[in-house]
Amino acid sequence: MRSSALTLVAVARADFLERVRRPGYLVTLGVMVWAANLFLPPNPSRYATFHLSGYRGVYNSHWVGIVSAVLASVFLGFAGFYLVKNAVERDRRTGVGAIVAATRVPAPVYLFGKFLSNLAALAGMLLVLAVAAAIVQLVRGEDRHVDPLAILSPLLLVSLPMLALSAATAVVFETIPWLRGGFGNVVFFFLWIAAIAQGAGGPAHSLTDATGAGLVVESAVERGRGLGLALREEDVSVGINVKEAGMWNLTTFDYRGIRWTPAILASRLAWILAACVMPLLAALWFDRFDEDRARAGARRGTPERAAGDAPPVVAAATSAGAAPAPAGRAVHAADLPPATRGFGILPLLRAEAAIQLRGRSRWWWLVAIGLAVTSALVPAGVGRGMVQGFAWIWPLFLWSSMGARERLHGTADLLFSAPRPIARQLASVWLVGVAIAGAAAFGVPLRALMEGNTAAALAWLGGAGFVSSFALACGVWSGTGKLFEVLYLLLWYVGPINQAPPLDYGGFTAAGLAAGTPFRFAAAGFVLLALAVAGRRRQIHSDRRG
Repeated sequence: MRSSALTLVAVARADFLERVRRPGYLVTLGVMVWAANLFLPPNPSRYATFHLSGYRGVYNSHWVGIVSAVLASVFLGFAGFYLVKNAVERDRRTGVGAIVAATRVPAPVYLFGKFLSNLAALAGMLLVLAVAAAIVQLVRGEDRHVDPLAILSPLLLVSLPMLALSAATAVVFETIPWLRGGFGNVVFFFLWIAAIAQGAGGPAHSLTDATGAGLVVESAVERGRGLGLALREEDVSVGINVKEAGMWNLTTFDYRGIRWTPAILASRLAWILAACVMPLLAALWFDRFDEDRARAGARRGTPERAAGDAPPVVAAATSAGAAPAPAGRAVHAADLPPATRGFGILPLLRAEAAIQLRGRSRWWWLVAIGLAVTSALVPAGVGRGMVQGFAWIWPLFLWSSMGARERLHGTADLLFSAPRPIARQLASVWLVGVAIAGAAAFGVPLRALMEGNTAAALAWLGGAGFVSSFALACGVWSGTGKLFEVLYLLLWYVGPINQAPPLDYGGFTAAGLAAGTPFRFAAAGFVLLALAVAGRRRQIHSDRRG
């Protein structure tokens, strides 16, 4: 028992130190300082984060604590999953997993240590947020008496259980082959949406309120009603609410904190215990870095790379006219197509399209074609915007690999040494991304032109360019597809799905189209494309210097 405890501490400590020593973790802590200022806007302000029918609490430590806690639970609970979902995969990729597999470290101990490391990293961000929130309270100056316990208690009892669930879910997803990659990122996004929906307006001791939002809202409303304010929980708004015209000038009241009853404490503790159990259960199916089991699971769960698929470089060569190498034989120079002189980009476009589209199953193509055809049948309005929105989320994993594939598959040296790697290779990647977006909703411009709505057709074209540029810039600068998957999912959910005109990047709404929002996104697409080019130039020069 003692040796297992020591092993657990060693696994958690080693992974935590490896994580916090990266420059990226310092950047994340800096983001927490910025978030504290964002969560607590001055009065008046263009936006509000937590208000009750035009009221909010005075910025004392109690109100600063609950606002920071609920917003950290919602937003850091979401972002934290993607920040820590690489602990097991990193060991698998770097070869540390093979060493772990050769030792007697039990799978439950290993996975629980990774969970503790994830939680410690997120808890460190929470502590930085607490310090920054106290500083913002002093800066706002509405109440300069800082009570550390009043700030920390909601952060620990409201936010920490949600962060523990995110940390545990990240470990569980890394043990399931078909949730290990981009599909798992999408699944967690919808789990997060469901958690917010369950917590909205729930009772303070509800076992369905993982985020703690219902607890905070009920406490604030109860205090306001006690002061004679006509407050309803239905009128409470939590999040970044930007006022379209004018400023938010909220009336303040004196808030005195959450009453921590035994039922409330038990409900929050239950979520932490549930998070502790999750990595232990995951040990039942963890492959313990058995490569044969891992490959079999990946083949079952990853439609993008079916069994026997060639790597991207070989796929590009095959699509350009070379015969595929026989099974079991290494690929040699003789297997590649003969060198030809010319400057045409068409062969590169064909190769890039083959790389992005290969391996898709029949059902994937049926859904894609169905959405594209439906987009031509639905008339202008909310219905067409929703269809176009779903058509532009279906190729998510095609776009997320753009710009990052060269690093992920180790082909950067080969591609960057080719003639004009930006003007030809990078341009072909971007053009194929635009073509995929255009084909996914090709019915939108056809129907719009038939209706005489030229602006909608142009918005569709600008949106296709924006999505491709967005994916390329994220891939080039981050080196993975995770950044684009997370940011685009958020943009897609708020934009086309919730019909928000300010985030209408493809002409999904009549209001967004009338305001010219899609054309501003199209202009932003050119900026993102320039950033992708700058990032690729940096990579090429860095490789050549190396």
